[in-house]
Amino acid sequence: MDAPHLGVGTAVMTLIVLRLVWRLVETPPPHPPMPAWQARAAQVTHGLLRGL
Repeated sequence: MDAPHLGVGTAVMTLIVLRLVWRLVETPPPHPPMPAWQARAAQVTHGLLRGL
């Protein structure tokens, strides 16, 4: 009964670790030029989405 739960948990944890390693190795591309208010709105929106 616990085998599917263990398998899914292991797969999810593996994907999380791979994503973190990828993020540390690959640098994100620079932001395109935009007005200051738009850059701030993007930062705030990103933070709110991360909070979900």
